[in-house]
Amino acid sequence: MLLFGRKRLLPAVSGCVILLLASSIHGASDSLEGLNHSYKSVQPLELTPKLSLQLKLHAFLLWSSVGFLMPIGVLLIRFSSNVKSAKAVRVLFYCHVAAQVAGVALATAAAALSITNFENAFNNTHQRIGVALYGLVWIQPLIGFLRPDRA
Repeated sequence: MLLFGRKRLLPAVSGCVILLLASSIHGASDSLEGLNHSYKSVQPLELTPKLSLQLKLHAFLLWSSVGFLMPIGVLLIRFSSNVKSAKAVRVLFYCHVAAQVAGVALATAAAALSITNFENAFNNTHQRIGVALYGLVWIQPLIGFLRPDRA
């Protein structure tokens, strides 16, 4: 039953990501035309030293999450398939889980930093791709929990 759910989850997630990206390609400039006049237009943020630090922190958190910890977690679990010792497999598995959980936590911290400190009109491709990738970051541990045991 879990295998059936996983076979349906991947096309559904892929379809959502494609739709989100297709809507961003359609044109961000057209997206504000249909809104009522009470909507305030989004102005670029003035780059202050505080904002510069927050941007650097946002970038570092996402790099350390998606660019470092998650690939390390993937490599650890791949190495475990070549190890014969049950104890070594267990250690590699727990290191994999720790790297993935830390990666998801750092990505969540970066998303929270973005939501609280930056303009979030989601009218540009960077923000839309970021939201799609953040959703994929959270889908990955859900798939890991739904994965059946190795036999």
